[in-house]
Amino acid sequence: MQPAFHVSRINTYVQMMVQYTAQMLASWREDEIVDINQELIALTLRIVAQALFGTDVMESASQVSKSMAFLEESFTKESLSLPIPYWLPTPHILAVNRVLQGLDIMVRRIIVEH
Repeated sequence: MQPAFHVSRINTYVQMMVQYTAQMLASWREDEIVDINQELIALTLRIVAQALFGTDVMESASQVSKSMAFLEESFTKESLSLPIPYWLPTPHILAVNRVLQGLDIMVRRIIVEH
């Protein structure tokens, strides 16, 4: 069994990365504001899932991208405020937990499928 990043597989990955990047760019419309952070998170997720699991997660990529952006913003805000225990069921902590559960379900589904 060859490792995921064996030299013989790199060219295949490059072709896939170019294809996915072209698809992302083709989905952009002129005069449209694009959240580049979310777009690149979704692109990276698609590339990693294809390279490691052989699956395209295009349908999930947008939601994962939004979830990751939400978590990034949440953790940034948390680092700038007074610490609140995670066991305290504040609306913010409940929202973070829902997002984390959604990500966990998606990752487990990919693992089970492959």
